[in-house]
Amino acid sequence: MSETKARLRHVLEALADKYSIAAKDVSYAIDGYADDMLSDLVFGIERDLEHEAEREASLSSNSS
Repeated sequence: MSETKARLRHVLEALADKYSIAAKDVSYAIDGYADDMLSDLVFGIERDLEHEAEREASLSSNSS
């Protein structure tokens, strides 16, 4: 996830340079919004994988 944040930071810094946005505002956007967005995205995927693993574990213990 750190690679994704670095890429987002690079894109936002380029946008900030183009429109004279302060570097602190880019940092705020990354730390405040991008972290939350990425966490929400990954959380859903992790939850789905955990549920699938639990189902498979349950099925394999029932077939023993």
